[in-house]
Amino acid sequence: MGYASPANPSLEKEQEELKMNNQTYFLHNKNDTSWIGSIAAAGAMVGGLIGAPLASMYGRKTALLFNCLPFILGWSLILFANTTWMIISGRLLTGMAGGFASGVVSIYSMEISPIHMRGAVGFCFALMGSVGYALASILGIFLEWRMLAMACGIPSVIMPFLMIFAPETPVYMMSKYGYSKKTITTLQKLRRGENVTSELNEISTQAQNKAPLIVSSEQLTSPIVYKPLLLLMALFLFQQLSGPTAVGFYQTEIFKKSGSSLNPRVCNGIASIPPLITGIISSLLIDKCGRKMLLYTSGVGIISSLSLLSFFFWNNSNASFVQNYGWLALVSLIGFQGFLNFGFNSIPWVLVAEMTPYFAKGFISSICTCFAWFFAFFISKIFNDMVDLLTPHGAYLFFAIMTLVGVLFVKFLIPETNRKTTEEILAHFIGKKVPEDRKLSVFVSNLEP
Repeated sequence: MGYASPANPSLEKEQEELKMNNQTYFLHNKNDTSWIGSIAAAGAMVGGLIGAPLASMYGRKTALLFNCLPFILGWSLILFANTTWMIISGRLLTGMAGGFASGVVSIYSMEISPIHMRGAVGFCFALMGSVGYALASILGIFLEWRMLAMACGIPSVIMPFLMIFAPETPVYMMSKYGYSKKTITTLQKLRRGENVTSELNEISTQAQNKAPLIVSSEQLTSPIVYKPLLLLMALFLFQQLSGPTAVGFYQTEIFKKSGSSLNPRVCNGIASIPPLITGIISSLLIDKCGRKMLLYTSGVGIISSLSLLSFFFWNNSNASFVQNYGWLALVSLIGFQGFLNFGFNSIPWVLVAEMTPYFAKGFISSICTCFAWFFAFFISKIFNDMVDLLTPHGAYLFFAIMTLVGVLFVKFLIPETNRKTTEEILAHFIGKKVPEDRKLSVFVSNLEP
């Protein structure tokens, strides 16, 4: 997902040189660049919709292995592109694979994790996403757009060979084989010598059948389904309204428009490093401080960074201000990317796996992933229009205000899930404590397909 920001300037420069030399070129206007930047999010919307259901039907591991194919095909289309539509098609396919991974990897991570490490393991998805984004940004300093596409395709070639050694999740094994030797062996391999009896009992209270593509009307009207679904959809909306996709896809362009003398592609590479640092810190704190505290800290940092960026663009028509304070654009975007990955860009994916009952996990994960990437596509596609309508400082101030509303939403409506069992979290949505006779388990099992 970090490809567009460093690649678009390289592509535009190449096409401009071809045009000046009266050679064949295929990038004709800014609208083409806009589609290249935003279409990956539209693909992710489709991939997110089908990812979790396919993982429920065929297994998390099988789904992730299959997902390497659209990655490889998409990067190959970009690498050998001689038309704009080949690049857009490649971005669409790699976006689909990215959205697919958004849903499946977060579920896989949570389901192989013991409860006391659930937050940290679930956070690995966001952390490694930041690693990929940083690699794309740093390599983009040195590689032109075709070679960058080839570099981005390498992990999808390596992954199938490494994934052979990864286990299927115990939760999926329980759903397929029940309380069997295969399920017990899978969990024992993950826990290595620990007593797994209590954890097997916890897993066995979840669905014994494959999660359906959709839930029934009776299930959908249950508070343990519709409440987490609505809360998570709203949380992903606020995530996108904080501007991660719009700012991330066009970060190099933002540096260029700032008027700073710093190299935009170098600035883009520098701004991709702080998310790695904050991601590591957040992964160490998530199971100690809880999910909500990280969201508060992340939100306040995003608001401060976007407000500073808005202030810079409000004054960047002043040549002396830009000359003396051009570094503010870089500082603002470093702060934005760092604080974004501290919570707002990562915690929602953790909560999808934590706040949902097993029988509805595939359905809710698909809806939320699709919803998140729809708004990512929509906001990234209209971002240039927003800048034209509101001016740059107005657009970034809008994102800051929406983030503030999101922090208030987290404060009053999102439950804390840290170190809570699935039963305890679901009990919150029906307004009960977990009873000693485990009637909640009966309530949940009655809704299972």
